[in-house]
Amino acid sequence: MEKGSDALITEKESNEFMMLKGSNEFIMDKVSNEFIMDKVSIEFIMDKVSNEFIMDKVSNEFIMDKVSNEFIMDKVSNEFIMDKVSNEFIMDKVSNEFIMDKVSNEFIMDKVSNEFIIDKVSNEFIMDKVSNEFMMDKVSNEFIMDKVSNEFMMDKVSNEFMMDKVSNEFMMDKVSNEFIMDKVSNEFMMDKVSNEFIMDKVSNEFIMDKVSNEFIMDKVSNEFMMDKVSNEFIIDKISKEFIMEEVIFFMKKYTCIDEIDVRSER
Repeated sequence: MEKGSDALITEKESNEFMMLKGSNEFIMDKVSNEFIMDKVSIEFIMDKVSNEFIMDKVSNEFIMDKVSNEFIMDKVSNEFIMDKVSNEFIMDKVSNEFIMDKVSNEFIMDKVSNEFIIDKVSNEFIMDKVSNEFMMDKVSNEFIMDKVSNEFMMDKVSNEFMMDKVSNEFMMDKVSNEFIMDKVSNEFMMDKVSNEFIMDKVSNEFIMDKVSNEFIMDKVSNEFMMDKVSNEFIIDKISKEFIMEEVIFFMKKYTCIDEIDVRSER
């Protein structure tokens, strides 16, 4: 132990620890752990007997795989990631977004009866109860998970997702924010750039885009699109079809017809 060089070197029976205050670098090697901490770049790399963990505080990316219950807390970004045998939990206190899947059904998500996703930033909901699937785009944080097989693939470099499942096939391109999904009971395409939603489901479902205030619903008996901005309605039913607003207004104004019945009988 040398005080003149401002360096500390300590050796124990079960631990080897080196601390260099000048470069703020820590290197620790224990019997069961290997730990490297570089405070300059704030990068952590840990390899344990039962764990593989990489933490990069600069990009705030966490990867953990443990057999026993462990958690990691990054006080700088206030991000928690925990992977337990019975629990999967991701908490981001900055955006206050929670994703939790537990055996005891602690939610946000309840896989037994319902499955839903809430994006508190954009207040957008996407639900698929038939196959218990979900896709969530939290601004830059996008999640794609298949709960049946618990598999997901993510390519952060190209931001492209491709997955082929037993009951589902979908391709997701994060660059253009276009979603294409083909399911057994559902088909929908979602383009977040234009904020347009199209969904066809066996049961009555709807998607609401609060940003553009556009509604598109396809039910067994009814189909309608509502655009609150332009106040234009287009409804297509089994027995009735009509178009309202500017066309009818134009006909009433420039024709002699006072009342126009646009309902067409089959």
